[in-house]
Amino acid sequence: MTAARIKELPVLPGIAGIAPFSYHDPNICYGKGMRGGLVVKFDFRTNAATDAFDVTKLTGLPAGHMGSLTMSANDVLALTFGGKMQNDDPYLLVYDIKTGQHHLWNTKEATLNGKPLPNAPHCTQHSSHIDRGGRHVWVAGSGPEVSGPLIWDVEKGLVYPMTYKKVGHIVTGYGDMVNMADKWYYRALDPENINKPKALMEHPAGEGYFAYDSHISWNNTRPNMHVPVVLSTYHPLERGDPGYAFGDEIIAVSTDGSLRVWRFAHHRSTYHAPSRGGNPAENKSNFWDSPRGNVSQDGRFYMFTSNWEETVGKDSRGRIRQDVFMVKLEREGATVGTAPSN
Repeated sequence: MTAARIKELPVLPGIAGIAPFSYHDPNICYGKGMRGGLVVKFDFRTNAATDAFDVTKLTGLPAGHMGSLTMSANDVLALTFGGKMQNDDPYLLVYDIKTGQHHLWNTKEATLNGKPLPNAPHCTQHSSHIDRGGRHVWVAGSGPEVSGPLIWDVEKGLVYPMTYKKVGHIVTGYGDMVNMADKWYYRALDPENINKPKALMEHPAGEGYFAYDSHISWNNTRPNMHVPVVLSTYHPLERGDPGYAFGDEIIAVSTDGSLRVWRFAHHRSTYHAPSRGGNPAENKSNFWDSPRGNVSQDGRFYMFTSNWEETVGKDSRGRIRQDVFMVKLEREGATVGTAPSN
C-alpha cells in the first residue's frame, strides 16, 4: 500500500487526457495521442506507446476535437470527435480493437455508417460512454432537437431517447446503468426499459431531498449480477447540513432493489464551486476538489482524491492541492467480488 513512481516514467508519453485501462490486461491502457487523430495503446511492460488506429484514416473524416474515450470489457472503444470543442462533436465512433471493425454515427446528420438513421434527432455531442458489454453507448446530445440523453444500440443499429429528468452523473454496466438525480436510479438500456428507472434508495423527505452531487464508479460490475455502485458525495454549498444524509461521504448503493446503503468514510475534501461562491482570486475554486474516485475491479478498494480539508499543501499555482487516498471496502474474511459490507 505504498505509492512509488514507476522508474523513468514521470508521465505517460504519447498520451493526452484520460486513458481507460483494458479490463483483462492490467498493463494496457488506451488514450488520445499527442498527434492529431491518433488513438494510442500504452504498455506498462515496455513503458512505450504504439499507435492503435488513426481516426482520420479509418473514417475519412477530420478528427478535430477528440472528446470522450471509453472502453468496454471486450475491447471495444467509443470516441466522440470531429468538432472544434466539447458540445460541438458530430461523430461517434465505435471501434473493435480485436477485429478492427467499426461503426460511425453522425449525430449531426442523423446517419449511421453513411445511411439515414430513421427517427434519430440531429444534434452534436457533449459526451458519450460505452457500456461494459460493448453494445450500448450512452450519449449526452446537444441541440434543439434533443431534450436529454440518447442510447445507441450498436448491435441493432437503433437510437432512442432516455428520460431527461433523471440524469446526473452516470455509470454503465452490462446493458444497464445507474445515474444520480435527486436519488440514484437503476435502469436497463434496452428500448422497453430505458425509461423505467427504479430508485435505489429511500428518502424520507421525499423527492429533491438529496441535494448532493456525486461521482459514481462501477468497475466492480458483473454480467447478470447486481453489484453495488460505489460513490463519493459532495455539496457545492458546503452547508454541512446534518439533515442531508450521506453528505460528503464514500458510500455504496445496492442495485438489486433492496435499497441498502453501505457507509464507509468521509472523504474530507472541501469544495468551493465557482458558481456557488468559490473565488478564483483567493485560489479557492478548484474543480478537482470535488472528490473523484474509482472502485477496484474486484470490489475490494476505493481510491479517491481529496484536499483533506485543505491540509495537504498547495500546488505550483498556489492553489490548495489534492492527494490520493484509499478505503478498504471488504470485511475481514469476506469473499472477494461480493457486495461491500460495513
